[in-house]
Amino acid sequence: MDIPTVEQFEDPESSIEIAVPESASSSNVSGADVGALTLTINSPERVTGTVTVEVDVNYPDQVTRVKLYANGDKIGGDTTWPFDFDLNTSPYRGRLHLRAVAFVGGRETIENIWISAEN
Repeated sequence: MDIPTVEQFEDPESSIEIAVPESASSSNVSGADVGALTLTINSPERVTGTVTVEVDVNYPDQVTRVKLYANGDKIGGDTTWPFDFDLNTSPYRGRLHLRAVAFVGGRETIENIWISAEN
């Protein structure tokens, strides 16, 4: 296992020594590190038949894939922005749980909403 190189800082008024990894320097911050990834699922509150569900993300150029689920069933996956899905609501009645999962590197961000399937 490689041990990262660190820069040492000493506080002259105490005996505390702080080690900061070089990878924490601002020159190594990527676009994905700018802030937390947020998702928004855009869907009508009441649906029948087939509807388009859009998943918006605040850093679309960093997202490698978005998946959409309805009541646990995988509706699809999309690797290019805009992240749009055709949702056939015919098999569902009543409350419908939509979950979007966005992937950035090895991390996932999840958003959930509830809508009403009126079929």
